[in-house]
Amino acid sequence: MRVKLFAAACLLAMTLTTACHRQPHSAAYSVEGTVAQTYPGEARIQIAHDRIPGYMEAMTMEFNVKEAAAVAGLQPGDRVRFNLIVTREHGWIENVRRVGKAALRSSPTLAGALWPRPLTVGEVIPDVAFTNELGRAVKLSEYRGQALAITFIFTRCPFPDYCPRMSRQMARVNDSLLFIPNAPTNWHLFSVTFDPEFDQPNVLQDYRRNLRVEEGRWHFLTGAPEQIKRFCASFGVYFVRDRGSVDHNLMTAVIDTQGRLQRLFPGNKWRPDDLIDELASAAALPQPKTLVVR
Repeated sequence: MRVKLFAAACLLAMTLTTACHRQPHSAAYSVEGTVAQTYPGEARIQIAHDRIPGYMEAMTMEFNVKEAAAVAGLQPGDRVRFNLIVTREHGWIENVRRVGKAALRSSPTLAGALWPRPLTVGEVIPDVAFTNELGRAVKLSEYRGQALAITFIFTRCPFPDYCPRMSRQMARVNDSLLFIPNAPTNWHLFSVTFDPEFDQPNVLQDYRRNLRVEEGRWHFLTGAPEQIKRFCASFGVYFVRDRGSVDHNLMTAVIDTQGRLQRLFPGNKWRPDDLIDELASAAALPQPKTLVVR
């Protein structure tokens, strides 16, 4: 099953890529910020950047560079100026220059120690009351018997390597599973917002339309802020409001047909075929005796 699904997914991905290929248009922004964390020898750096007019509010986030040497020697507290390059699917920084020193400010933390304990593999996920993009009440327990993939986003996130990438990846999973002839049929996808005050059902519905996703197998969920926070923390998803935006990490979870956590995909490096294979594995598990099929 794994080899067949992988081959079919690759074929579909090539077909869709050929049919929908666009020349990536890029935009460049001149940005200043303060180094928050470095990763010696790695081609990335975390910067608390200032507001980027016309693009993004101030926030703390990791940026990629083309080579580790581009940020070598920088230290937390260094004030830097750089160019942010953004295409439809990727973003990175270049021409990073130290321009001074700034006191490290006290900011909200994503430290997991301040949040409830996350689930371990095999534990049943919490049954939280959500509202989907259609304004309908949803509980994930209603999807017992379905293999689920859940990711976490907020619709105002503009940076292509963060929430937009998670949604693009999920769209590829959705399209592949709908068209692969031997794919499982008992699966469902969910994107949970951690910005519920803004991401009301009408906003999520517009977001879904912009992704060109038809109603059916993939829903976008919002809910009460405290319930959202506890649910996200169950999967090791942490977020804080910081200077007008939301600092957050990235996670995607696969849930088996019994409602148990099967696997977590941290970050944004997972591939659609990996998630497809994990969903296929979860979908093949025995069905519960009492279930609602949607």
